[in-house]
Amino acid sequence: MFNLNRLIRGMRYRDGELTAYGLEVGALLIIIGVATLFIGLLMFREVRKVNSIGIQNADLRS
Repeated sequence: MFNLNRLIRGMRYRDGELTAYGLEVGALLIIIGVATLFIGLLMFREVRKVNSIGIQNADLRS
């Protein structure tokens, strides 16, 4: 798995040029994006579950 610490340490050895570690930055952005999407989908699923339970409880009270 990608290591953010390795990227930051590598900046020192490559004289801090962006072109030297562009691939690692791209991989980091993709990993962050996928993780954020996954967490968002899990949250959306939980909200739908809670809403459906609330609707069922409201129907039972009527």
